[in-house]
Amino acid sequence: NPSYAKAMGHCLHFMNARIVDLQNNKILDEGAWSLINFMNPSIEELNLSHNMLTDKTLTEFEEWLQKDEI
Repeated sequence: NPSYAKAMGHCLHFMNARIVDLQNNKILDEGAWSLINFMNPSIEELNLSHNMLTDKTLTEFEEWLQKDEI
């Protein structure tokens, strides 16, 4: 649910957590992007394994992360 993911992303923005484990939550592509867009930059690890992400989104995430590291 994109609305839920967006709300969760807002919560993650204000949390002091460094590691966030959201595996096995049935998160879809749009929801994953909502989480990423609102995350606190201090989060070092975000586990989205065993969700419902497509290969296209996973590839886009990888490209986005590599670009962000430069």
